[in-house]
Amino acid sequence: MPRYRSARSRFSWSKLVLAILTVVCALAVIWTGYLLYTQKLSQVTAIIILAVVIAVLIWDAFLLSRHKVGPGVAFAAFVVTSLVGSTVCAFSCIEPFVAAKRQVAYYAQSFSSPFTQKLPLGTVELSKGQIPSASQYPADISGRVIIPERVIAKWSADAPDPLELTHEEGKVWWIIEVSVRNKAYKEPITSRYQDWPLKVSDGVYYAKSYQDQIRAAYPLSVPSGGTGQTTFRFLVPDTLKVGEAQLAYRGSEGVSYGALSGGERVPLYDWDSKTVINEPFETFWVYGKKMRLRTVASWSGNETAHIRYVAGKSPWVVNWSYDQTSKIASNFYAFVITEVGYQRLDVSTVPVQGGLGALVGIAWTSDKDGSIVVPQAGSFVIVVEASGVHWRVKVGME
Repeated sequence: MPRYRSARSRFSWSKLVLAILTVVCALAVIWTGYLLYTQKLSQVTAIIILAVVIAVLIWDAFLLSRHKVGPGVAFAAFVVTSLVGSTVCAFSCIEPFVAAKRQVAYYAQSFSSPFTQKLPLGTVELSKGQIPSASQYPADISGRVIIPERVIAKWSADAPDPLELTHEEGKVWWIIEVSVRNKAYKEPITSRYQDWPLKVSDGVYYAKSYQDQIRAAYPLSVPSGGTGQTTFRFLVPDTLKVGEAQLAYRGSEGVSYGALSGGERVPLYDWDSKTVINEPFETFWVYGKKMRLRTVASWSGNETAHIRYVAGKSPWVVNWSYDQTSKIASNFYAFVITEVGYQRLDVSTVPVQGGLGALVGIAWTSDKDGSIVVPQAGSFVIVVEASGVHWRVKVGME
């Protein structure tokens, strides 16, 4: 007696997948047509995408019409449709597909460009060669470099006082104020730090956040034909000169290079307000109490320093602080002495003789945070004896 399959046994998961993929392809055709209509895609790009999507749609429909479809064929259709859908999303400015497309375009360009990536993102190093000369790029870029002795910023808007952004020895912060005009990039130019390498003859640097909490750049979104400004913060060797570096932006239509200018050194840069502060009002310790004074000079370092300072008026105050950097041993003491006293003093005897500093100068101390109030004007030497620490010294006046 013949056996008959039930209606349930004729169900095919492979055909269900193909049916879903057919709907996805149909939606992709509609969406690509919308992007073409709204001029968010160029005609050439839209026609190519439409041709591929329609071809995949016809292929899916043909597979559905077959009597039996194996899981291998359905999986192949799924992979092809996923690639097509990802392409449509990438050209629709949908993240993370846009970032992936930009990365693919950059890798493709690197095969024929000296601007080639060798290491993973974040530690990228470029092949050695000359910095590209200026020419017509998809974007006009210019940057002004400011090199502050100190950079301050807040962890959050609610923080009562800003903190100083420290760095390792031999490095300095570069603040780069960037202006950009988007001439040919279809996608908006943003301030993603991965897209803005600072190129030098033997490598690159990327904008650097501070302990993953204080951002490395201010937000930017420049559509095609628009202009915009942003500010980046790079940590570079203190020997790097402005003329030896060039800022680059890498987008889907290629890499654009911009010239850098400036390079002036300033006492302090406020990252939150994006302003240079020549004589900032800061909190000083004066006889154990907090007081707001103008910072007229500041220094930092990791080793011994004898700093000559001429005070035009009095009183004035010296504040210092330090962080231990060596796990083996550390040493720190500081004092202020008149120039005359400094000439006849063996500073190495101060920790031993103690009060000698007060007799010929003002005072000395080894406290981790402290201050010295100087009640007279004239020529002085601020002596910092240090090892195994990173120290900061500043002078304040009313």
